[in-house]
Amino acid sequence: MNKPVNPGEVRITLAGQDRVLRSSLRAARAVSAGQDGFVGALQRLSRYDFDAFVSIIAVGLSVEPSEIEEAIYETGLQDLIDPASKYVGYLMRGGQEAKKGDGGAPKGKP
Repeated sequence: MNKPVNPGEVRITLAGQDRVLRSSLRAARAVSAGQDGFVGALQRLSRYDFDAFVSIIAVGLSVEPSEIEEAIYETGLQDLIDPASKYVGYLMRGGQEAKKGDGGAPKGKP
């Protein structure tokens, strides 16, 4: 789990197996559309909405939700909240790291 990953990628462990969530335009569109935008995705994750975890992680792994829902259940949402939220952050920034000091605010906005 300590191996470095490429920008826009997040390592997770599902049911004891290391996996990598990968950012892409397809993933960004799917998460945004399926979760009422990126803010909606983060809100659903913060409410520990099981279906949100399943759909977001499935998109990041390029698998069907039914293929991973049992592994997500076995892993527990508390162990997935940080990497899933980080992944959504990458998607909303086009696969890029957050710039230091910008707080994620769009340019021209306080």
